[in-house]
Amino acid sequence: MAEPSKGGKDAAKPAHAGGEKIKRGTAVVNGPNGPNVDHKLVQPGDVVTFRVDVTNKGNRDSVQAEIWDVLPPNVACTEVSAISNGGVCGAKTALPGKVVVSWTGIAIAHNSSVELDYDVLVKKDTFAPNEDLVNTAGVRQYTTTTNVGTTFTYVPRSNIDPTNTPTNTSSASDPSDVFLAGDLVAKTRTTAVAEPGNHGPGDPLDDQATIGENVLYTVSATLPANTVLNAGTITDPLPSGLVLDPATVVAKLDGAALPAGWSVTSSASVITIALPASVVVGPKNRIVTLTFSGRVADIPANVAGTVIDNTASMQWTDSQGKPQSSNVAKVSNTRSCLPKKSGSGSSCMGLLSPLRCRLIQR
Repeated sequence: MAEPSKGGKDAAKPAHAGGEKIKRGTAVVNGPNGPNVDHKLVQPGDVVTFRVDVTNKGNRDSVQAEIWDVLPPNVACTEVSAISNGGVCGAKTALPGKVVVSWTGIAIAHNSSVELDYDVLVKKDTFAPNEDLVNTAGVRQYTTTTNVGTTFTYVPRSNIDPTNTPTNTSSASDPSDVFLAGDLVAKTRTTAVAEPGNHGPGDPLDDQATIGENVLYTVSATLPANTVLNAGTITDPLPSGLVLDPATVVAKLDGAALPAGWSVTSSASVITIALPASVVVGPKNRIVTLTFSGRVADIPANVAGTVIDNTASMQWTDSQGKPQSSNVAKVSNTRSCLPKKSGSGSSCMGLLSPLRCRLIQR
């Protein structure tokens, strides 16, 4: 007796997961996108419609397909709604601590696809800037009818359910993600001396300083509304060639002195603002500013052609305990340094991107 035909392996292929659309209030701000669109920017309070497309590439209909979509950490079923096709949200014994949207009994005709959808609220006061929220959808198993009327169940490898063994066909899973913005830090500088032919205060470029001249730096860090930052710090490493004036170091939150639990410290090599262990930003952006003055050192290394980089950045951990960091603040300028005389010498220093200094000897 010939072996019954099972319809060919790999009949049900990946649950292609993606962000179908993003709704902010009553407005759709992204989408509709179609299948398998990933890595879209969201804000706390947005509602994301996730889409899972399962395709049957076999020559027989698939019946009783079971699909799971494992949600990102710190997303609860209370934030999930509008699940299509009779799907449900809940816990699974096989995945302790995970929240899963699942569908059972999904019929997929051969050479066709089924689209499954659900909405997730990006909860406020939960996630951190730059945090990536990843969900993974997969076919747990599916059944086809053989040519002699019996059924055969396929169990994909790398199964979305690690307890569902043994497996007997290729993997059928796919991740998707949305993320929160993380470019938080900006930096500017103002030099102290202006004279004909040189870029100083009042000049749109203001990109030159000479030996002994002070440069005032301003760092601004935005804490986005409705986010949470854990173990946050703002750091400004001081480059060789600049001498910090400690008396000029001032840090503020929203224009006022740092509140209790915040601190600013400085040394010859770095300035650090330490945030409290956990900062719930609240409904409005918060702005942290750091100002300080650095003097261009009269040292042998500060000669014609010298380039000094001065940058600032912010670090924190997200709701999953993963380290995150901001952009590195830069000021863009492509002009070469023009000579700037001073009482201590005739060299000059041009501040170029990112806050670079270039010395030219006259």
